[in-house]
Amino acid sequence: MSTEHHWPEHTWDRGVQIERTKLAWQRTALSATGCSLVIARFVGVHSIPAGIALGLLAVIGGIAVGTGASRRYRRTVRALHRSESIPDGRVFALMTGLLLITGLCALILLLVA
Repeated sequence: MSTEHHWPEHTWDRGVQIERTKLAWQRTALSATGCSLVIARFVGVHSIPAGIALGLLAVIGGIAVGTGASRRYRRTVRALHRSESIPDGRVFALMTGLLLITGLCALILLLVA
């Protein structure tokens, strides 16, 4: 008796990897936004305008990464169904930028405080 599975030809994503990736990016965006807001609160103790600017940047960046991940998910599903190339990694670059800004602000906070 064989344990081999025969999947229908129309099944292109047996493990729902794309859905898990989208959810992982949304969790990452949420946690990065939360971390950025905490750092913005500490920066705001020393400089209110800098704290507000970082807080706004964190919220806007988190929303952009979350919506970018959802948009990339939809485009990837369409591309896979049409046997086309999957989309580029702009969302990854946006998240890297958000984390870089957060890290720099935390470093500045440590050096100033």
